[in-house]
Amino acid sequence: MICSVLALSVVYSTPEASPDGTTIYVTNTDGNSVKVISAATGHVTATIGVGGLPWQIVVSANGKTAYVTLVATSSSSTTTTTVVGSLNLGGTARPVG
Repeated sequence: MICSVLALSVVYSTPEASPDGTTIYVTNTDGNSVKVISAATGHVTATIGVGGLPWQIVVSANGKTAYVTLVATSSSSTTTTTVVGSLNLGGTARPVG
């Protein structure tokens, strides 16, 4: 049996895979970013700055957009690896999922 482990020294959430399974997205709360990881190699291919304390992430069915929960929710394009919008929930809202 072969077992591989990706050890990370910062706080990460549960990973989310792209619909085709080739890319994994993981939020990095310490770095205020999302790590884009190649499923084939396990290497980080991009880091997307998304603002304060990204918590969870979900990728759209077509794989073109990742939604990241923060104090203000951001939408990140998985094609351009940039933040494309945000929605301010105001107050002390702490979105999950």
